[in-house]
Amino acid sequence: MTPTQPTESQILHSYLLHPSPLPTILPYTAFLALLPKHPSSLQTTHATELKRLYRDLEFQRAVIVDDVRRRIESECTKSISLTARLARQVRWEENLKQQRQRQRQRKRKRKRGPEHEHEHDHEDTYTSDDECTDTDTNTRSHLDIDIDIDIQADTALHDGVPLSNTLIQQPTGPSKHKHSLYHDGPSLLLAMDKATRDLDSEIADLEAEIDDLRSACQSTVGGLSDLRYGRFGRARGSGNGVDDVGIGNGNGSEDAVADEVLAALDEFKAMLAGT
Repeated sequence: MTPTQPTESQILHSYLLHPSPLPTILPYTAFLALLPKHPSSLQTTHATELKRLYRDLEFQRAVIVDDVRRRIESECTKSISLTARLARQVRWEENLKQQRQRQRQRKRKRKRGPEHEHEHDHEDTYTSDDECTDTDTNTRSHLDIDIDIDIQADTALHDGVPLSNTLIQQPTGPSKHKHSLYHDGPSLLLAMDKATRDLDSEIADLEAEIDDLRSACQSTVGGLSDLRYGRFGRARGSGNGVDDVGIGNGNGSEDAVADEVLAALDEFKAMLAGT
């Protein structure tokens, strides 16, 4: 069984973390041996304080080791992205070398003679035509999608009908491209003039519609005020006409007022249904 190659994390842990704790570097017995020689032995008189001191030093060392462990994990995480970047750089350099080699080969073939150059030109033409075809296809697809999005945004709020004719439409005759994206100077000026005229006519229609609605609302409010204050009989005669009719024939005047009220309500309902 072949041994596996150690990873970066394993190497750093084995060389930095495993021999780093204080008991591994300096055991307690070696720590006591470092104390100065004194007639009254410190190990017997201050044994408790020495143990506390050693534990405190061990704790400080453990804090440093934990910090080193976090840094190792961070560097190992960064190494993954660095490895990916290095691989992309290597692939880019290899592609660049291959392109340079192809260019050198083309130059050599051109120096050999016109026959080799003619064959090489045919090969280059085929490859360049394929690349241009793919590029043109992708470009046209993206342009068509953009134009469709613009048309949909322009016609979304108007039942699929564009507000004006300023959009550049598909050419009727044979053409290489499905759409022509850009105006020239004269066509842009004409499109802007037509858009201005369309907006002016639309604004005039809206103002006329607003005036009609205002007059209808005023007439409706006037009819309701007449209904409230009982002024239906004044339009047909003097102010005493209603009283005279009421005195002569009370039932007839009440029926007339009721008919006028019903007619006004029907007219108001029809107006509301029409608007």
